[in-house]
Amino acid sequence: MEVPGGAGGRTRLVFGVVGCVLLLLLLARLLQPIVVGLLAAVEGVGWPAPFLLALAYVLVSFPFLHGYAVLTMSAGFLFGVVEGIVVVVGGATLGAGIAWFVSKHFWADYLKQQVNTNKYSKAVLRAVEKRPFRIVFLCRLVPVPFGIMNAILSMSSIDVSVYMAGTALGLIPEGLLGCYFGTTMRSLHEVKEHGIELNPVEIIAVTFTAVAVGVVVWLLIRAGQEALLEADDDEVSPSALAKP
Repeated sequence: MEVPGGAGGRTRLVFGVVGCVLLLLLLARLLQPIVVGLLAAVEGVGWPAPFLLALAYVLVSFPFLHGYAVLTMSAGFLFGVVEGIVVVVGGATLGAGIAWFVSKHFWADYLKQQVNTNKYSKAVLRAVEKRPFRIVFLCRLVPVPFGIMNAILSMSSIDVSVYMAGTALGLIPEGLLGCYFGTTMRSLHEVKEHGIELNPVEIIAVTFTAVAVGVVVWLLIRAGQEALLEADDDEVSPSALAKP
C-alpha cells in the first residue's frame, strides 16, 4: 500500500498505529472493570439481555451522554462478534433515529446556534448536502462522539431514510472492531480469573491482534477524515469540534 506523503506519510502511519494500539490497550485496562460490572448485571436477566443492551444505545445517542465504546465492547464481551454486531448496529441505528427526531423537533434552535459557531460542524453539513449517503457513512468512521455526530447530522436537510441507511452501514466497521476487542477482553478476563499463564505464542498472538486492530482503526479514521476534507472546501479536522 502506498502511503501518501513519502517518508513523512510513513512516519505519520507508524505514530498513528502506535497511538491507536496504546489507546486501545489503555481503554481495555480502564474499561474492563466497567464492562465486567455492566455485563454481570445484564447477563443475569437471561434472554432479554441483547434487547436491554440494544436499548441502552438510545441513551448514548444524545450529545449529553457518552458510553458508546463501553456498550460496543460489552456486546462483544457478552455475545461474541456475530450476535454482538447485530446488537450494536440494531441498537445504535435505533438510537440514532430517535436522536434525529428529537433533535429536529425539540432542540433545533439550540443546535443550530451550536453548529454555527463551529467550523467542523458547518463543514460536515455542507459536505452531507452534496453527498448525503457517502458522508453519513464516513461520519461514522471519524473519531467524534456518537451523540454529537447525531446532533450535527440532524441539522441537515437530507432524507431520514438516507441518514438511517448510511448510519447502519457506517456503524458496521467500528462495531466489528469493538465487538472483537470485547471478545479479546473476555478471553483475557477468563485467563486472569482462572490463573492461566499465557505461553509466548499466545502473547505474540494477542500483541499481533492489538497491532492489527490499531492499523485498521487508524486507516478507517484516516479514510473518513480525508473523504470529508475532499467533500468540503474548508480544511478542518474533527479535533476542531471541541473548539469554537
